[in-house]
Amino acid sequence: MTDMVVLKLGATPSDIVAWGALSGGRMTEAGRVENVAALAGLTGRFADGTRIVAVLPGEQVALRDIPSPPKQSVKLRAAAGYLLEDELAEDVDDLHISVTSSAEGARAYAISKTVMKSWTDAFSEAGVALSDVSVDFALIGGSPSVCVIAADRDRVIAARGNAGFAVELALAEIVAPAFLQAAGDAAIVSYGAHEHAGRWAVAPVERRPLVHE
Repeated sequence: MTDMVVLKLGATPSDIVAWGALSGGRMTEAGRVENVAALAGLTGRFADGTRIVAVLPGEQVALRDIPSPPKQSVKLRAAAGYLLEDELAEDVDDLHISVTSSAEGARAYAISKTVMKSWTDAFSEAGVALSDVSVDFALIGGSPSVCVIAADRDRVIAARGNAGFAVELALAEIVAPAFLQAAGDAAIVSYGAHEHAGRWAVAPVERRPLVHE
């Protein structure tokens, strides 16, 4: 029985959506639909209670670590707002901000409210009720001790601890070497980015296959 459906979104609701159905943590079925509107016919196939998770492209989301995060949730959200407004040079009122806390610390994610609304409106019109919304670079397994880098066609997604990004390959050629160098003693894992990571990293790279491989 399917317990989760993951939707990998494109740049806009009109772009192709890749999806995967999972049961017990294993992918059992996958495919693509033309756009978010076409998801109405897909998600209706799965039982009520199935988690529907949308994954935003990393280019649309900013991630910032919150140093010495306050313990009170109200103060934590306020701190996230001040940090993002200062670093992104955007009015915090124009940003949709989400804050997460874990043993590794606190993170603040920000996306334009206008962009976020375009997604939520599209899912609402398609009659798809989302359980969660996340961002691609937050889901590839990066940690303080493991730096993960993945190639997704002409894009590169990377994550390490409280840092992550998604960029086109041309820009990755500029930012990825410094990102991997800053990983220090962290292990470097590559999914489908073996050729690129080999150029960018000084340390050895563990090569792992993509699902279709």
